[in-house]
Amino acid sequence: MPGEGKTTMTLNTATTLAQTGALVLIIDADLRKPRLHKLFNLNNETGLTTILSKEMSEIEALKLVRQPGETGVDVLTSGPVLPGSSDLLGSYRMRCLIKAFQARYDYVIIDSAPIAFFSEGVLLSALVDKVLLVVDDDKSTRATLRQSRELLEEQGAKILGFIANKTKEPGHNLKRYPGPAQTYSSINAV
Repeated sequence: MPGEGKTTMTLNTATTLAQTGALVLIIDADLRKPRLHKLFNLNNETGLTTILSKEMSEIEALKLVRQPGETGVDVLTSGPVLPGSSDLLGSYRMRCLIKAFQARYDYVIIDSAPIAFFSEGVLLSALVDKVLLVVDDDKSTRATLRQSRELLEEQGAKILGFIANKTKEPGHNLKRYPGPAQTYSSINAV
């Protein structure tokens, strides 16, 4: 759902992976409310939508990736939100772009729109190796999580698990979520 901390968790995960020496790319595929360019203080005139809406070579696409700051994380911003740009996320061109980035990076992390409300994240789930759900421990309901899981499983997504974000104490509301306890991660975001 909106406001559960997906972008913050994406950034924190990517930064942690980069600190191990891994090559990490974050792609902002939340075309409803892109935020990565703001967090990194980058201009968003070009990005993912530029690549997907034009005939660009792999080399041209790589030129749109930026290496901001000291985090060691590379970023592909969303680019301008265009009419119908969300439809491009499930395209063959997107699949090829992900494969090209996977050949160059150890981890490609995609930040998507909330799957409980928008289909883009569900479309993307069929193109990636694993899906990690981020839920707000106080806002998310068992029904919403179950519905999200079912939507993803219908697309053949491999769900790694979920992060219960904004918990008051470890395991605070985790009993509300379906599945075995060992799949849960409880993280207090800063």
